[in-house]
Amino acid sequence: MPLSTCEVVQGPEHASPGALPLILVHDGGGTTFGYHCLDPLRRPVYGIANPHFESGAPWPGGLEEMASLYADMVRATIASPDFPRRAGRARVLLGGWSFGGMLSLHMAWLLRDDPDIEVVGLLLVDTPLPVRDEKKTPPAAPVPPPTVGAEGKPLRRNEVLALQAMGAARDMIQAWTMPNWTASKTPLPPAVLVRAKGVVPEKDPGATAAVDRSRSDPKLGWCAWEGHDLVREVVDVEGHHYDIFTFARVSATSTGIKKACAVLESFGAAA
Repeated sequence: MPLSTCEVVQGPEHASPGALPLILVHDGGGTTFGYHCLDPLRRPVYGIANPHFESGAPWPGGLEEMASLYADMVRATIASPDFPRRAGRARVLLGGWSFGGMLSLHMAWLLRDDPDIEVVGLLLVDTPLPVRDEKKTPPAAPVPPPTVGAEGKPLRRNEVLALQAMGAARDMIQAWTMPNWTASKTPLPPAVLVRAKGVVPEKDPGATAAVDRSRSDPKLGWCAWEGHDLVREVVDVEGHHYDIFTFARVSATSTGIKKACAVLESFGAAA
């Protein structure tokens, strides 16, 4: 069975001449729905959704296994006849929202010495530096997601599946061994962080959502990744982590992503 390619989110026929393709990886919820809501970015945009979303099948190899499959999907996409290929190595931007940013970072590591692909830069959409919770132990068996929402109403099937995927993503982040570029001859691609300015509202006034623990740091904690200078610029957008792709926010988020991609292209031109 041939390897799947990335889905087309915005086709190359609508792209500005010379614009680098952008490949966006799903967030913890497993879908690419938010990316399809973006305004035209004037570049080829591709998406990768979690192929286990419907089945809920586990990833025994964790985030690393997921990233390995997705790196192969990128290779297959670039080799396809419809990809806007130019002479030499295919130059692309990788990125994603939250968990998708972490996956894109590991994919870049796996693709770092690929003779056919150059990852020019990384687009981190409100992706904080993951912090391992040493007190947390992984469950002996998968915990089923809730089927009833906060208001007591039954959740729709896709909502249950998204919650299941998010639970699995949290466990994978806790077990993830981040790549170590300090020992690599290939330099770490630069990243631009699109950061939500707001905080997630909590019922308990004293509580802080996990995604907001480093919110006061403009780079969402990435300066603490020892030996790595990843985030080169930050683009702030309105909203909080979970609402930046809502219909009320997505145009502003699109503008932030456009700006971030332009910055990444300028880094690539200067390299």
